[in-house]
This record gives sequence, C-alpha cells and structure tokens, in this order.
Amino acid sequence: MRIKQNFGLPVFGIESGDILEDRIQYGRIPDSFSWNDSTDPVVCNIFANKTCIRFAMMSPLRIVEFFGNFELIGE
Repeated sequence: MRIKQNFGLPVFGIESGDILEDRIQYGRIPDSFSWNDSTDPVVCNIFANKTCIRFAMMSPLRIVEFFGNFELIGE
C-alpha cells in the first residue's frame, strides 16, 4: 500500500481540525467518496499516547497506521 511522501492537510480553522480525548485530528472525510489520488491522505490522527499516527485515505476508503516513538530533533 502506498502513501504520498509529500502532501498537505488543512490544520487551521474550526473546519479543519479537532482536539479529541485521545488524539488530534487534522482534515475531514469529504462528502464525496471519490478522490482523484488514492495515495493522498485526507485525515491525519496523532494520538496522545505518542505511539501511533493514522492516515485515512480514499478510493478505496482505508486507514494506514504507523507505530513507533516520537523524538525531539533539533534542540
């Protein structure tokens, strides 16, 4: 399964993101379930326990998860 290495998600504004109990979510599943690029994520979830980043992708609708630990870089 492929996922784009470079993509953008809306991160600002009330319609673009949510702070949920266990995660921060950027993006939204669109009303139309057809999507031009099947490797372009439409939703990103960053979990509070810092072990998983989840991307939702369209056409077909699916979830791709990456597990690991975050490290602070550059300080």
